[in-house]
Amino acid sequence: MTIFFANEWLQNEITRRVEKSKLRDALKLIEARELFPSAGYERDIEMFKEVVQHAGWELTDQPEGDLEVYIGPPFQKCRPHFKPAAIFTMAEHEWQVTSEWVEAINSYSLCITPSRWCVELFKRCGVKIPIRYAPHWLDFRTFRFLERDFEGPFTIISQATRLFDRKGAWWTLQWFWRFQHKLPEEVNLIVKTSSSEAELDLALSRTRFVATTLEPEEYTRLLSLPLLSVYPSSGEGFGLIPAEHAAVGMAVAVSPVSGLKTELVDRCDAFLPLSGAERVVSFLGPFPRFVPDEVQFYNLVMTLYENRVLMEELAVSVARFVHEEFTFEKRAPKLIDALLETAAMRREKLETPARLTDFYLGEFKVAEEKVAEQWGIPL
Repeated sequence: MTIFFANEWLQNEITRRVEKSKLRDALKLIEARELFPSAGYERDIEMFKEVVQHAGWELTDQPEGDLEVYIGPPFQKCRPHFKPAAIFTMAEHEWQVTSEWVEAINSYSLCITPSRWCVELFKRCGVKIPIRYAPHWLDFRTFRFLERDFEGPFTIISQATRLFDRKGAWWTLQWFWRFQHKLPEEVNLIVKTSSSEAELDLALSRTRFVATTLEPEEYTRLLSLPLLSVYPSSGEGFGLIPAEHAAVGMAVAVSPVSGLKTELVDRCDAFLPLSGAERVVSFLGPFPRFVPDEVQFYNLVMTLYENRVLMEELAVSVARFVHEEFTFEKRAPKLIDALLETAAMRREKLETPARLTDFYLGEFKVAEEKVAEQWGIPL
């Protein structure tokens, strides 16, 4: 079977625009996430390619083959080149799923999504095409179980892409700063992000910032240190980070919302649900975000600090759950079945050919303007 992988077509189109721009040398220097498709879906793309290799299928970046597959937000490729076509997408919040999202998803033949929460959300919002649940799996070569001393220093980790994103590392940092004087001296915090931000140059005692992307072995060493992972996210299409932390042997506390609830909290009661409420937070935009209850957060940490045996039991339980359930053997067949189901659907040539969406044209213009200003080059 040959699959037209639309993400590669999108990347080629953007690359061509960069090459044609008089700012091409400067544009190549800016962060790839600002130009190329499906940032945030890197793991989904890896899993898709792993399945393609396993099944012996072929990929092409040309609009031909047995089916089209696009992985990413609907607004980045709001209609396929041809049918049958599958879109692999997800949402983190209900307010994300606008009528434009629904219209874009419905232009495909089949929708694939990694959480039960997303399945129900898309149905509720008006998606009419078949929706198939295909959850993530983990690479246990990287996320292997790591022995740790639960009687040793009490280290907490909070991980996000950026400090002020929806994943909630800022709330953990703020809580630690406010309650530090009440916590025992040996309680300390690691804040892990993937981008170097000026905000991370904060002189806070008992706090370590790791603001970079680490190589796998470095990341594994970092994850061997904490006893507790705290993930007060406002919403997740799935929840890979806390699943990874569970796999390596930490106790894990998460906000019981969206995909975190259906894929983790509801399926294994050793995941610790954080209490909190949704409210609008000005610096995070106009939509409601999950804000953890700081007193409950403190009480939870102190309960685990004072009962290390309980914390170790919880850590072993979530690790066992993830290692048993998040395997390629159990989960990849769902994605394979969804792709085969799509390929068997009626072939259809679309009257209106796909093109770069207004989102990309707009993003490209913004990138050009940014680079022109930075380099002092008139457009």
